[in-house]
Amino acid sequence: MSDILSYEALVTEFEEGLLTRLRGHRSVAPFLEMWVPDEDPVRSLLSMFEAAELAGERELTVEISAASLAGRDIQDVATMAAEFGSCTFEAALDGWRVHLVMKAGDDAFLSVASPFRERLKERVGRPLHSKSVQIATPEENLIELSSPTGALTLVVGPGRCILRASHSGADSAVTEAILDYLCDLIAGLPVEEAAHHGCHRLLARLRDGVAQQAVPGIVLPQNAGSAFAAPLALCQAIRPSWIASGQVWPEENFFADAPSLNWLGLSVEARAAAVQNILTEDGASSLVSIDPNLLGHPTRVVITLSETLSSDEKPSRVRKIERRLAEQLEPRLEVYVEELKDQSGIRRL
Repeated sequence: MSDILSYEALVTEFEEGLLTRLRGHRSVAPFLEMWVPDEDPVRSLLSMFEAAELAGERELTVEISAASLAGRDIQDVATMAAEFGSCTFEAALDGWRVHLVMKAGDDAFLSVASPFRERLKERVGRPLHSKSVQIATPEENLIELSSPTGALTLVVGPGRCILRASHSGADSAVTEAILDYLCDLIAGLPVEEAAHHGCHRLLARLRDGVAQQAVPGIVLPQNAGSAFAAPLALCQAIRPSWIASGQVWPEENFFADAPSLNWLGLSVEARAAAVQNILTEDGASSLVSIDPNLLGHPTRVVITLSETLSSDEKPSRVRKIERRLAEQLEPRLEVYVEELKDQSGIRRL
């Protein structure tokens, strides 16, 4: 893109679009369709550069005022932009003009957002699930899925469970690595869970253990890079292919991952003690019970909160407790606050 973009105009367009449009917020710069300005101008420009890179833009020029930089040094922008290519800047009327020339386009990973590249590089050229001859027994179903950039073969057993998955026909080594990870993840899942959340599980796996990006946000297959078009299309094709094979598609999907074996292996007393230790450190909560969830897994943690906490403090405190329990004990734990009951003897007759 050779046009000079005004940072302030883009922010204004975004804010006005929130009120007047349901979609299509970016008329001047289509590649910024999913861009959201950040309170930190440097992080805001970072996400803008990421969007340009994923869209295949070769260069980008943005003017930003000193007022919008809010005291941040223009050198911070240049340092951050160096990850994407060669960045230069010059003084403009009331701020700076930033010009970024992207890295050479022969990098195969430019079609993938940066948080996913590290894990994918581990699998490039070393696939584990390249298609071999798949044979289904009379009790199994063979589902063949295809897209312009790759194909999947699923062997589905009783209970709609995917027993084996393999891929073929990837249009690049990067797509092959993506499909290989997808095969890892959907084997063992019901077909409806693979269709609904297979690609989202893929993104979560690829980001697991990778340093968080400077700009937080909701990650979707649509904004993770063009290379994720293949797994998204293939997952979306599972439902019509399953129905076309004469099978019944479930109207609802209640699948949820089971807790870890470590958590399930603990005694009832050990689970309660481990949770209470964390709640004691919190200092404003205590354990009531650990109950089964709707699927029978012991992951429903019921707590009480101190009366010293205000109503405004309680929601954030509960979220903090749930994060600590997930990080230190078991990711599947869910926190509930004990229901407050009317103590009036007359109304409780």
